[in-house]
Amino acid sequence: MENVANQKAANKWLNVPIIATITRLLCRELTLQNEYLLRENKILKSKITKRINFTDDERRALVESAMKMARDLMEQVVTIVQPKTILAWQEFSRCFLLNILVKSDVESNSESLHKSLKLNKFEFLSRTG
Repeated sequence: MENVANQKAANKWLNVPIIATITRLLCRELTLQNEYLLRENKILKSKITKRINFTDDERRALVESAMKMARDLMEQVVTIVQPKTILAWQEFSRCFLLNILVKSDVESNSESLHKSLKLNKFEFLSRTG
């Protein structure tokens, strides 16, 4: 009797396309990894007693990753700073880029423009987190 039940369960999986099975397994694995990382981040953040200072490149990387998410997902996932800080960084960098483009009259030398973008012009960001 038990053998028949096992056989029915095995046959059930034979009818599911292999790609669907792999997708389910990967999705579950990613969900477990994300849950773990969220818990780990909360624990690590609770151990930090003073303000965290970010480099310009770190801010850009956080903005780039966070802006790929929907706003509600960002509010669940972003824990190291507040989501409004990420949005402020993004807005500031957009305004900063526009300011450089206007001031430089869009130089034809893209290397010079790239160097200008790398300057440490984030005094405002240091105050926002």
